[in-house]
Amino acid sequence: MFHSKGRKEEGCTCYVLITCSEAGEQGEMKVAMEFEGDESLAAYLVNNASQVFEQKLAARCVD
Repeated sequence: MFHSKGRKEEGCTCYVLITCSEAGEQGEMKVAMEFEGDESLAAYLVNNASQVFEQKLAARCVD
């Protein structure tokens, strides 16, 4: 739905791109986020993505 250079393709209403650097010796990472489109929709996407990851992690703990 978006090009690797962060441009929306036709028909894409919103996107969120989250990137991070490699972890340093102390475990620190630089995290960056950019989005294009409506800010409320971007927040909705991030929130729902977070829920998906939380459900997957919870399912791993049960197994």
